[in-house]
Amino acid sequence: MSASVDQSKPDEVIKDLGGCGRYQIRLSVTVHLVKTLFSFSYTSLVIMTSVPTWWCKENIYNNGTFLESSGTQSCSTTNGTECHSFSFEEGTNTIVSEFKLICTNDFIPSTINSIQMAGTLTSYVISGHVADRFGRKPTFLIAILIVFCFNLVGFFSVSWKMFAVSTFFTGFGRGDFLTTQHSIMSEYTPSKWRVLVIGFPSLALHQCLLSLIAWLIRDWRYLLLMTSLLAIPCFFATYFIVPESFRWYIAHEKFDKAKYIVKSIAKYNRNNTFNTDISLGRPESSAKQRYTLLNLFQTCELAKITLLSMLNW
Repeated sequence: MSASVDQSKPDEVIKDLGGCGRYQIRLSVTVHLVKTLFSFSYTSLVIMTSVPTWWCKENIYNNGTFLESSGTQSCSTTNGTECHSFSFEEGTNTIVSEFKLICTNDFIPSTINSIQMAGTLTSYVISGHVADRFGRKPTFLIAILIVFCFNLVGFFSVSWKMFAVSTFFTGFGRGDFLTTQHSIMSEYTPSKWRVLVIGFPSLALHQCLLSLIAWLIRDWRYLLLMTSLLAIPCFFATYFIVPESFRWYIAHEKFDKAKYIVKSIAKYNRNNTFNTDISLGRPESSAKQRYTLLNLFQTCELAKITLLSMLNW
């Protein structure tokens, strides 16, 4: 079947290209593999802020003679004074054991997790506008670079405050990716396949894999370093395999670039019947306009859907 209309709409083009073909499968597999980086970056924080077994380290003396060093899991010594020396179980090193985030500082690990989520929330608000303005692929690549750089910053952290700042930006990169990956996969996939392509439970698989890796790498710094280095193959896979959205090119009236991508898809899908002289155009009802977050609250019905979606997430 070939596209014979003068101005073919994006959905018609995807259908004429063969629907969910080899190109779409390769794209979806690549995006879900790249998602490993962001799944690790997000989930590993739960492991890195976990509290290992600890106890108050107290030296016991009798008549000026040292008898033994003992302790219990308590924030005070046997005589009721505040404990200043702690011991942690050997074999596992988290930020809690490294920066002594217990007793009066026991709120810090959960706060750091919240800081990362705050970065993700901030990114959700911003990244959609950036992707609409500058394109899906540049935003996608920037997300990988952000996670790469700030996981390295976390690796070299000399205090929990420095580490907390790095988690905000890794959370920002994660939100950037999650916003963009949905657009990239859905804009190249027929509507009937989008639920499967986007909803594939890759995050759960990544978390299972991370559990095994964390069991082998029991030091939070090296877990961060591993995650950071994972960004390198993810960056090149994205650069060479993941295309810019041809729908974005059409929306911004860059028809030549959109046509080039469409031809590449037809070639990769081995669709020899596709009309390569196709003329691409914006849908007639699609006026060129810019949207903001406020557009989600334009009507009562739209505001209700927006608020329910936010609550669901």
